[in-house]
Amino acid sequence: MTVRHALRTFHALWQNRAALHELDGRIKNQILRGLLSCSQIALQLGEAVETIEIAQNFAEISVALHA
Repeated sequence: MTVRHALRTFHALWQNRAALHELDGRIKNQILRGLLSCSQIALQLGEAVETIEIAQNFAEISVALHA
């Protein structure tokens, strides 16, 4: 997976973070392999990456409407 692919996936799924996991076929369990964040990718690239913010409550909606 490339960085560009990861960012496109974030945007397509309306997410800013993702957990990377692997399925262990022997024990039929998922193993956490890493966490990705749009903001961390942007920081490491030294470039602005547009993130998608989803309001968690009515106060955040109000702030966004009055910005």
